[in-house]
Amino acid sequence: MLLHIPRGSDILDVGCGGGRPVLTSMGQVTGLEPIAALASQARQIYPKVVEGVAEKMPFPDGQFDAVVTTDILGHIPFAIKDAVASEMFRVLRPG
Repeated sequence: MLLHIPRGSDILDVGCGGGRPVLTSMGQVTGLEPIAALASQARQIYPKVVEGVAEKMPFPDGQFDAVVTTDILGHIPFAIKDAVASEMFRVLRPG
């Protein structure tokens, strides 16, 4: 995993699964996960995990410095891929 995220960033991990410890060294991580059991596992790593779906994120516009995802885009139905991408951009801070 190669990431260029400045230290201290507010990071959203979409479809966080059980969490990714490497992200916690980069900043404050919030996980978004639709599966309750995986969200529970991620809470062992991330300070905040929200159960929700990527096509309708429960966050305000511009809340995060970075949005990351690993291996979920292939699992998202084609009909909602544009909505997921739009949501990822919506929750990013400008710049």
